[in-house]
Amino acid sequence: MPFKKADPNIVQFARKVLLDVSGDDAGCLDGQSKICNWLQNQLKDQVEARLCELYLMNWLAVDDEATTKKLLSEVYSEIGLRNLVPALKDKYPFLRCVHSSPLKNIGLRVAKAIAAHRKSKSGARAGQRVGWIKYKSWAKEWCSVEYDEPGKGWDVSEFGWLKLTFGTDRDGKRLSLRVRMVRPPKHIAQARTCRIIREGKDRYYAVFTFKKQKKARRPFARAVYIDPNQKNFGYALDAEGKAFEIQNLQRLREMECTLDALKAKRDKCARKSLWVDVVHQDGTTSTHWRPSRKWTSLNQALVRLELKVREQRKHFQFSLANQLFRHYDVVGIGDYVPENADHGKGRKYNRAVRNRSMHGSFKDTLQWMATRSGKRAVVLDETGTTRTCHVCNHVVEGGIHPSIREWDCPDCGTHHLRDENASQNGLRRLLESLGADAGSPQMHCLGPVQIIGRCDWRFHPQGWQGIPQGCANVNLMRLPEYRQRCVGTSVPPGGDTRAPGSTLRRFA
Repeated sequence: MPFKKADPNIVQFARKVLLDVSGDDAGCLDGQSKICNWLQNQLKDQVEARLCELYLMNWLAVDDEATTKKLLSEVYSEIGLRNLVPALKDKYPFLRCVHSSPLKNIGLRVAKAIAAHRKSKSGARAGQRVGWIKYKSWAKEWCSVEYDEPGKGWDVSEFGWLKLTFGTDRDGKRLSLRVRMVRPPKHIAQARTCRIIREGKDRYYAVFTFKKQKKARRPFARAVYIDPNQKNFGYALDAEGKAFEIQNLQRLREMECTLDALKAKRDKCARKSLWVDVVHQDGTTSTHWRPSRKWTSLNQALVRLELKVREQRKHFQFSLANQLFRHYDVVGIGDYVPENADHGKGRKYNRAVRNRSMHGSFKDTLQWMATRSGKRAVVLDETGTTRTCHVCNHVVEGGIHPSIREWDCPDCGTHHLRDENASQNGLRRLLESLGADAGSPQMHCLGPVQIIGRCDWRFHPQGWQGIPQGCANVNLMRLPEYRQRCVGTSVPPGGDTRAPGSTLRRFA
């Protein structure tokens, strides 16, 4: 049965909503997740048993085309793996405690993992080798419970509440759970799918998927170019002459140092310290190692801090992308990504450059936000933008060392700010590419852009409401307002060039 191709005019996005889960409700969700995790491991055994049977048939030269075709369909097709679940439900009745939709999606998940392994093994994914499916430990990773059909097994018709339908108990009674959602979106009734996840130890979320018509592209009237850097996240310049320096995410370095300290303390503890014997109902005994209480507490603190760092990085990227497309129709950015090489400043610096840089993932976020908002994101080759004078196009031989932040052109004598000069050249390339695009309106580049103002963009993870007026930390949810003035002029009497919560830096 051929699958339906995705409609290119439909855009899909997700919303994560916090669930107010009590102790008993958490036990119900954990039980559903454990059963789904067990089924995933059981499907791995079923797949490997069929592969062994195929190997033996090949080794013994058994010519049974029907059996071979049946085994191959059960291993390498999504429908074949999904059809293994009903037989397992008859053999293990406790699987009936889970709704059929999450169990079906476990089979599809295993099939996709096998397909990704085969694709990488065949060379279709160069440099992205995907290993064979492995056993999954529920204690290490919570298995999500996914309902992939609208209204089947879940219901949000009552605003603010999520009703989940489970399977049946041994008496045939249908099980269900009603959970309150914390600040759900207004359009929650339009959700198409629902996935229950857990982050940390006791925070449960419902991830809803929505579909909407893709917006038509607007005329490209406003354009901005971002020159990505390492000292700051980027230096941006738009076609109107507004320049702003995007600062890196604050406190990221301190949190990473705390992560290193926690890892060092955890690794000093003996992980395999307690020998535990478990007696099962059938009389059998199983033994396993259990970590010490100190190792467990340090590991839980480490997981919480890693989650916080990951969420703040995502919050920073999406806030910045939303802010850019709120005010510009085209956003260009250089293709700079830090190399995994020796930068000449020691091992710690190399590791920090690799871990703290978000330029690669930010480009993907920017492309996604452009698709959703009906605007455009362009990734440009930034080779030579720093060492090329934007006035006379003179190229400095040998490049300019990163420690040099300002320099004078040896040909025309123009004084340049390093990042601003690179942004001028990048903006010119962006406008030229838009003018050469057949599907874009003609946007002519008239040479260097006259700078009318400069300021900083700083991101505060607590949001705009938590920042006092006039503070140097500015949330990206508010754009600093520029005054139409030339750089170097004095501030008019009674006029403040700073927007609330922003800082206007004057380089000249």
